[in-house]
Amino acid sequence: MGSARNKKTECCSLLSRSAWYIIVGAHALVFFLEVISRYAPHQDHREYHHFELPHLPRLYHQLPTTELEHAHRRHHDLRVSDVHEAAWAQKASLLSNGSTATASASNSAPAATPRRDVVMGLADGYGLQELALFVESLRATGYEDGIILFMSSVKDDDAAWLTKAGVTVQLFDRSASKQHPAPPLSFMLFAQIALEYRYVLVSDTRDVFFQRHPFRGVRMTGDDDIHLYCEPVTIGRNAGHDRMFRSCFGQQFMDSYGLKEMINSGVVIGTGHGVHRMATELVNFYDSQHNMLVKGGCAGSNQVMMNYIYFTGRVPKTKIWPQGAGAVNNRILLQWKFNAEQRARLKNARGEVLNLDGEVASVVHKGPYKLRAPFYQDVAKNRQAHGPSLPGGAVLPALKVKALPKSTMPFAALPQAASASSTISHRSPLPLGSSTTASASASASASASASASASASARTAEVSGAAQAHTLTNDTHTSGSKVFSLCIGVLSMSGIKTLERTLESYCQAGLLGASSKRFMFFQSHKPGTPLAKWREDISRWYGFEVMTDPENVAYVSFDRMAKKCQSDYIMFLEEDFLLVEPLEIVRQQLDNAIQLLSSGRADLVRMRHRWKFGSPYYSYSKKHMIQNEVFAMVSKMEDPEKGFGYRQSGSQLFIGNFLTKCVEEPATYCTNGTHARFTTNPAIYRTAWFRDVIGPRMHMPYLQVEPSMKDWPVWKSGKFKLARSLGLFQHNRMDRSTSQADINWWNQGHQSGNEEACGV
Repeated sequence: MGSARNKKTECCSLLSRSAWYIIVGAHALVFFLEVISRYAPHQDHREYHHFELPHLPRLYHQLPTTELEHAHRRHHDLRVSDVHEAAWAQKASLLSNGSTATASASNSAPAATPRRDVVMGLADGYGLQELALFVESLRATGYEDGIILFMSSVKDDDAAWLTKAGVTVQLFDRSASKQHPAPPLSFMLFAQIALEYRYVLVSDTRDVFFQRHPFRGVRMTGDDDIHLYCEPVTIGRNAGHDRMFRSCFGQQFMDSYGLKEMINSGVVIGTGHGVHRMATELVNFYDSQHNMLVKGGCAGSNQVMMNYIYFTGRVPKTKIWPQGAGAVNNRILLQWKFNAEQRARLKNARGEVLNLDGEVASVVHKGPYKLRAPFYQDVAKNRQAHGPSLPGGAVLPALKVKALPKSTMPFAALPQAASASSTISHRSPLPLGSSTTASASASASASASASASASASARTAEVSGAAQAHTLTNDTHTSGSKVFSLCIGVLSMSGIKTLERTLESYCQAGLLGASSKRFMFFQSHKPGTPLAKWREDISRWYGFEVMTDPENVAYVSFDRMAKKCQSDYIMFLEEDFLLVEPLEIVRQQLDNAIQLLSSGRADLVRMRHRWKFGSPYYSYSKKHMIQNEVFAMVSKMEDPEKGFGYRQSGSQLFIGNFLTKCVEEPATYCTNGTHARFTTNPAIYRTAWFRDVIGPRMHMPYLQVEPSMKDWPVWKSGKFKLARSLGLFQHNRMDRSTSQADINWWNQGHQSGNEEACGV
């Protein structure tokens, strides 16, 4: 009996253990299959079809605006067959014939004109506080074509304001497509209308504002009909999206595209056909891969889907713009905390956000309200002073939009002596009204600003006084400013228009008048030719002593110019380094550099501009030998002393361990040769030091000069000290021509000496 009971117990125990093993194995199998499905490279074998929006019936409509807009609705089935002007003109004529615009309509809304282009955005759930800057800044640029905002509901007061601002509100039934979150839903809506317009901009609305006409300067060639704009992060290294990419599309996708700049989906510009095609592709991709996207956590991100369909070749005829270039500047307001120097990098004297090349960005996207509020205040001030910049002269009611106190804003006005922002780029007119810099007297912190100004002026005077000992006793500059004991050596070989533009920039900014001696070294020189005669003429025009060599001697010229220089300091330049800062900043940067050199705190001071550096800039290249050197990282860090960089292997590098802030104002950073490479880019040296230490090494073949310095034990030892501040010069080449036609062009505009104009 006992034996049978024991056998029964053993059998039950065995069955229990077996069941437990089966359960554990099943769970492990499920987990393993889930891991494979999530991280394995995604293969999409489904056939894509043109989507006709079956999920979203046409339940939206627009608020009354003009008779033309009603005609637009009546002819809703019209489509433009192509993006050429002739096709658009035919459609515009048809719409105009179908409209019966009246005078009374024009009194309550902007004048009825055919809408060639359109700006569209999903604004569901937003009110005027979120939309005012978007709409007013766009109209302030002179844009008079269509603005369409998609909303599921709108307040009466908001509707009246938007209508007077020339905005078409398209109402839609949100419940008609519950399975689509807002991001893909927005592109479903955009696709329905895009074909009716020539150029289309689809955009986020809450965190976007405009500084220039969004389509002015945008050109779509036969090779592209969509322009996408990147963020300052990569697909593999960003705040959160990298996990979504990996979860939805697998590690193979990350290995292939992880180093690519990530496209931002917040603002897209294209032709009507291009936007329709891209929006259709994105929504079809969402519908066909819905389960995978939901499971991987990507269903609510247009950005993840847009990057995937672009990099896997599903959106042809697309042009990609790097961050800080082109019409749209993404995430610029999130990159820095805006101290005095960084504000100079971000904005010009008119308060406009700049691209990395110093040009004004047409569209600025991404940033919290407190960073956008000052720009909204500029718009509001401009409207109060000059009236609205709206088509048809529509008068907008006052806005009830919360504004931050001026004294708490990160863009508060700064004393001119302490900031370069007041003197950068006066090239473009102000579309948003007076800048925050110009409104300092109206701020509640005027007394604090005055105190800061006095302090900054004292610091500037201290630096200038220390540098005064290294200027010439006779001030020969026509503006009355001092002349430094400084030689300028320019290396040139080809590019007549490039050299003329470069030297003119030196002249206009006072650089030539601030130097005691100027050398122009021409390579591959053949005496007796028209080109040789022109070289003598342009050198004489700008006050340079000519040096020549029949061969292409490259950087040997630096050593020869240094040996002829009798001044304390020498700055080497090349013909395609344009000076991009005004007189005040030039004086400040020269004062600062010479003070560092004279005190022995630096052996050389780099002078290529930290932000307007131009292209190419090999320090950002993943393969170039000077990639990720400390000074290159300084160019994009909000606080280099506390910032992290990344080695090529991916490990973090704490910049503060290798970099010191050696001058507070203007902010200047110092390091040594262990952590910074030698470069022949613009720099100022102590003349004697360059002749003794660097000059002999300039006689190597020119392609070996920089690599040999990198491996030179004396340089790597850290014995030599380097400094970098804002800088002055941008690499910018126009041409390489030495033709007779260009010589004639130059001669026509230069008939007499220019010594007085340049102060030389």
